[in-house]
Amino acid sequence: QTWEQMNLGVDFDFTVVDMDIDPQNSNTIWAVTNSNRAGGVWGGTLYRSGNGGQNWEKIYSLTPYEGAYYAVAVKPDDSKTVFTASEGDTSGKYELGIIKHYFDGNQWKHILPYISDAVLDVSFDPQDPETLYASSPGSIRKSNDAGATWKIYENDYQFRSLTVHPGNRE
Repeated sequence: QTWEQMNLGVDFDFTVVDMDIDPQNSNTIWAVTNSNRAGGVWGGTLYRSGNGGQNWEKIYSLTPYEGAYYAVAVKPDDSKTVFTASEGDTSGKYELGIIKHYFDGNQWKHILPYISDAVLDVSFDPQDPETLYASSPGSIRKSNDAGATWKIYENDYQFRSLTVHPGNRE
């Protein structure tokens, strides 16, 4: 019923465009930024807060790759794994897409299991932590193995956002 303003004075590099709360720990919040080409800069950063948004740490920046984030999703059964939806520069110099970020016990690592020109959103099936969906211009992608492989469903639409119904997956 009431809202509390948090993280006053936090210096995010660009506009926060998406957030996700860790389903296993509500004090852990993830955020991604996107420059929207402000001032001719193409960039974005993945941030993590472990104390409910009071403090934030930078995890991974796409700015050196002229890329930007659109969305973030925490793996429901693994707080140390998050997926982000991103886009590389329009020249094709850097193609990004879906990026898997995981903590190996010592440091954060980042791999690109699905490279694309643009991925606009990413979402887990709340009943199956191995099933992941992603939207791109002209298609929806589905993975049943936590992002290792993808099936593409082509369409004539551009879905900028997607959500998986928590009870009815048909």
